[in-house]
Amino acid sequence: TVRVGQYRLADLASRSGLHAEAERHARAAYASAQRAVATDPANAMFQRDLAGTAMLVGDALLRAGRSREALPFFVEAERVLAALVQRDPQNATAREERLSAVTRLADARAAMGDLRAGLEAYVKVQPRFEERLRDDPENVDARANLGSALASMGDLRQRLGDTSGALAL
Repeated sequence: TVRVGQYRLADLASRSGLHAEAERHARAAYASAQRAVATDPANAMFQRDLAGTAMLVGDALLRAGRSREALPFFVEAERVLAALVQRDPQNATAREERLSAVTRLADARAAMGDLRAGLEAYVKVQPRFEERLRDDPENVDARANLGSALASMGDLRQRLGDTSGALAL
């Protein structure tokens, strides 16, 4: 679909440092997802697409150094995914994507200078990452996500002046 193509182009442009192009494609994918949700608001797949494209716009803005503009997109993604998880607690994909939205919120808050809020968000999701790894010790993504979260927590603690806490992680 057009949305998938825009999503991939935005991701590629963002990773390549082409921030304006990444934002343009991400916003096009997001607008397409919004239109899809408007046609069928109860459709979980459309809701997940909306959350994913909101995170994509947020990622493009965050990589461009525009964290304040990125924050509302991450907030929307987390809100949409929280509603999906509440509706269907067994939806592992929505639970996983919600954790991703929370970590992006943490990154945006830290980039805006609110290091404590960023750290608190990571502290909240750490047990969920650990739980996923206990449930599936061979899950490479779970291991990578936990490692990334711990590294970010250590960095934030260090920036807050808590070097002993940073080293303890």
